[in-house]
Amino acid sequence: MKRAPEKSTTAFLPCLPTPKASEEELRSRRIFVLGLIAAALFAAVIRWFLLPFSSYDMHKYLIPWFQTLKSGGGFPALRQSIGNYSLAYLTLLALGTYIPLSPITVIKLFSIVFDYAAAAACAYLLFALEKSGPHVGRLCKIAFLLVLFSPETILNSALWGQCDAIYTFFCFMSIAFLIQRRMGLAFSFLGWALAFKLQAIFFLPLFVFVWLTDHSRRLRYFLLIPGMMALSSLPAVCVGHPVRDIFGIYGLQIGWMRVMTAGCPNLYTFAPGLDFGLFAPAAVIVTMVILALMLIWLLRRHRPLAPYEVVLSAVWCAMVCVYFLPDMHERYLFPGDLLLIVPALGRKRFLDCICAVSAAGVSVLSYLPFLFQFMPVPMWALALIRLGCLIFVTGELTAPHTRFRKINTVHDPRISFASGRTAPKMPG
Repeated sequence: MKRAPEKSTTAFLPCLPTPKASEEELRSRRIFVLGLIAAALFAAVIRWFLLPFSSYDMHKYLIPWFQTLKSGGGFPALRQSIGNYSLAYLTLLALGTYIPLSPITVIKLFSIVFDYAAAAACAYLLFALEKSGPHVGRLCKIAFLLVLFSPETILNSALWGQCDAIYTFFCFMSIAFLIQRRMGLAFSFLGWALAFKLQAIFFLPLFVFVWLTDHSRRLRYFLLIPGMMALSSLPAVCVGHPVRDIFGIYGLQIGWMRVMTAGCPNLYTFAPGLDFGLFAPAAVIVTMVILALMLIWLLRRHRPLAPYEVVLSAVWCAMVCVYFLPDMHERYLFPGDLLLIVPALGRKRFLDCICAVSAAGVSVLSYLPFLFQFMPVPMWALALIRLGCLIFVTGELTAPHTRFRKINTVHDPRISFASGRTAPKMPG
């Protein structure tokens, strides 16, 4: 038998960093970190100049709610029924009444802080996917900056004063933990996301699928969701707010405007004037059927989702809900749009980048009529572009698994097939 030639250890010496190369690398890292800090400060400056802008939502709802809380003494005022936002967000506003700044500054400050938190969560999500890949540190920093400087992020928080960045942070962290199969943390963070915004429920179908393909299938994971929602509402309940509003407040939000689309470019943009009472129940049923069909299709493949498929599934669920459910607002795809940054950076494919830019562009343009009473592009054109993004993500999600094979496909022994068999190791 012919003996295999021995590998010489000196063959690897050129790959080892020399002292000079190491010093250059450290210098490069320092410059990159300093640039990152400078960019983060510049992002704060941009947001500072946008603070005085007051939207309709700000002066009609948010500032009056804030002033009611402040006149009632801050936290003690939480016993009142104020507005139709969640108790977790009202608790945050009550905390803000103790900050000696103007109401609009305090309200926007919370959202701006969570801009940075959501950017960091996006970077962490990319790290969870690419932790063994080359240049992962640089990719994560780029993801952080892309979220921070995204026009959608800046307009949503610093200009509009909306709180979408808050629940987006918790959604990103929950998806990252889901990829790592840290199920308790994943469901807990989803519960915190739902505590701030009902639209976090768009990601629930993904969690159902992962739970169905988990070997243990512990129901207690789902109990963490209402548990975290109750925990976030504890300050309000302790001062006398009705317990039923922990979950009941969302009943006031569902169908509040009673329109098929509330400024959101989706399916109902092509048929304005549809009767809400007649078509809304059918739209909900259609959406649930589409989600169920995808769930069945994924289960019939008899294998768990690869890490990037988890991200694409989250984006797909959010897109389907926003495109087919009634009474959707223009902001509701905010976390889904930002999630597309992850595959665009991680997979480094041109079409992923086009999809990410297109999805964000559609949302930004749909903001303009509400914020500035200006619309340069017809809403039906935006609805077509969003439909194209949905079709692309659907195609990527239903593609053969070999497309994801070379991209950090992680096998976890705790995940099994829905049929109960042990999942095989991924090829490659």
